[in-house]
Amino acid sequence: MSLVTVERRGGAAVLTYANPPFGTMTAAGSKEMLAAVEAAVADPEVRSIVITGGVPGIFVRHYDVGELSAASGRPGRRAAA
Repeated sequence: MSLVTVERRGGAAVLTYANPPFGTMTAAGSKEMLAAVEAAVADPEVRSIVITGGVPGIFVRHYDVGELSAASGRPGRRAAA
């Protein structure tokens, strides 16, 4: 599943990041976004790049905490109930 979609609107490349249901950024999403930006920059017909969120009401909420915890090698902590 692709997290980033690209739509051309004239000279604009509209990059939409969607990771439903929470809209968190992930390592895979950041790699896809970088690749999409690099492709748009390399296209001589693109004059502007618009980055938007694909989850209603959310641009990017935050980086995925579970992924950060796993990357740190430390077990995740749960908040007290």
